Amino acid sequence: MNSRRKLVVGNWKMNGSHPANAELLAGILAARPFMADVAVCVPYPYLSETAVSLAGSDIRWGAQDCSAHKQGAYTGEVSVAIEACWPTFRPSSSAVFFRMDTSPEASGGRPSV
Repeated sequence: MNSRRKLVVGNWKMNGSHPANAELLAGILAARPFMADVAVCVPYPYLSETAVSLAGSDIRWGAQDCSAHKQGAYTGEVSVAIEACWPTFRPSSSAVFFRMDTSPEASGGRPSV
């Protein structure tokens, strides 16, 4: 029998604000322990505050979206390589959903997960 823990991931969609994010992340942290691993995938502008809020906790975090393109003139898009600039970056929910290549080669040689 497989004894792996389940992973539950939530994302913000087009919601969120600095105060609302702080309240939600504090609530998630206060609700521990969980019977599954928990992660939040947030819009790109909130990655830094999420990383700070969840630092040292067992809650995983990542970007909720990334571009299918490695680079180029795609206004508003954020590539896996750009998202990988965060030292503890986790794969985005769209990378998992769309089965994007998140290998180091796809992100310009930097590890992306």
